Amino acid sequence: MMEKHYIAVDCGSSGGKMIDMAYDGASVRIAAARPFQYEPVTVAGCMYNDILHIYDQVLKQFKGFVQTNGKGTTASIGVTTWGGDYGLFGENGQLLSNMFQHRDERTLITKKEFFERITHREFYQETGSVFFLGIGPSQLLADKRFSDIYEKAKLLMGTASVLTYFLSGIPAMDDTLASSLGFTDLSAGQYHVPLLARLGLRTDIFPPLLKAGTVMGKVASGVAEYIGDRDVSVVLDAGHDTPAALPGIDGLDGETAFISMGTMMLVGVRTKEPIVNEKLFQGNFRTVKGFLENWTIYRDVQGFWILNQCMKSFRDHGYDYGFDQLEAMARQLPAGKYVINPNAPLFYHRTKDMVSRVQDYCREKGQPVPERPEEIYRCLIDSYGLAARNCIEELERGIGGRIKRIRLFNGGCQCSLLGEVISACTGLPLESGVRYATAAGNALIQMYAAGELSSEAEMRELSRKSFGFRDLTVKQDDFWDELYAEQMQLWKKDGLE
Repeated sequence: MMEKHYIAVDCGSSGGKMIDMAYDGASVRIAAARPFQYEPVTVAGCMYNDILHIYDQVLKQFKGFVQTNGKGTTASIGVTTWGGDYGLFGENGQLLSNMFQHRDERTLITKKEFFERITHREFYQETGSVFFLGIGPSQLLADKRFSDIYEKAKLLMGTASVLTYFLSGIPAMDDTLASSLGFTDLSAGQYHVPLLARLGLRTDIFPPLLKAGTVMGKVASGVAEYIGDRDVSVVLDAGHDTPAALPGIDGLDGETAFISMGTMMLVGVRTKEPIVNEKLFQGNFRTVKGFLENWTIYRDVQGFWILNQCMKSFRDHGYDYGFDQLEAMARQLPAGKYVINPNAPLFYHRTKDMVSRVQDYCREKGQPVPERPEEIYRCLIDSYGLAARNCIEELERGIGGRIKRIRLFNGGCQCSLLGEVISACTGLPLESGVRYATAAGNALIQMYAAGELSSEAEMRELSRKSFGFRDLTVKQDDFWDELYAEQMQLWKKDGLE
């Protein structure tokens, strides 16, 4: 058969990419990958997502793919983004203001009000989500207090839904994204109107809640005119990037943990039923809706967010190293000399100099202080390994079973040292691969929506044939056990959430 092209939009909170996935009926390949840059913009003390710039980049890359492949060869486009943030729209369907970024500090002052209305445990039991400052209801509570557009809004849509709306002209939100935002009832799978009302929030601004993989129709007329093809479908993909990636990862049984490493490091398992219990709650794990009838249980860790911010600090101080150079230099350094808790509160918010925050943390804990870029890099990689071990141990307690292996995917699979450190620290075999796992899953969901694939089993088989994993297993030694025990005593003082 002639190749069909499925365009996957994959936007993290600190950079995005457009992937052209070509399917010939037997395998799928990456026909083109085009990254594009953006970052949150701070104006008058508030941090915003530059959503119109992001959309402009999406449109330009979309047009380029269509022109390169030829009219009539692009089947559809789908959007996946980070799992937080939303836009508020007015009566005429227009975005009312720039979208706040979940790391904006306006939510700090509303935390007390949130917990005066509902306990953390109740919120978890009802939604499957643990509280953090950027969770949807927390941000909406901040909008109610600080934004004059809250009362004017007629519609709220999560980030992926905003971009899908711009492409299709049809407002909707998929079940994975709404769940990730903390807006849905875990048991009913619908917007949790009673809980939102209890928090004093509006319940009349939510769009239709649809299953991920719903075809929204053809691209909007203005988009069609711009790209030069009116016959491209828009799919309401799995809007949250982690559930989007999992259909393309083979071998995720109940004994296999996944680690999706990007701006955030998400460590968890995929299950057939939602699981909420006291041990998972104490371990700070979220249970969110996955594609079709699957569920995802995971903990968020501040991942390459910290490293990316440090890379900016390196450049500001005259260092111009790439990731490969830093990894090669970091391999020459001893493991575990410098360690931080990636989820310590001081690493959550944006700063002009993240390197100083890493150094301040080490200094405060009475540890050696990393100075050079390769020392900072080694510090972060080792810290991610320790965080992964803690996640897996807490996850085992929560699900009541042993984790026997790990699959590492997305951007972190390019860092061999990361996979080796996680394996050595956890004592588990680890396979790493599928650099563009989120985009691959996004495209597979589009193929499912088009009827090319009829089940998740077919999706995983196609991915397995098309993309490979490599073994990065490293034998564990006593050093990591000792370092882990030592650091957990320090991390408990920070709080792991």
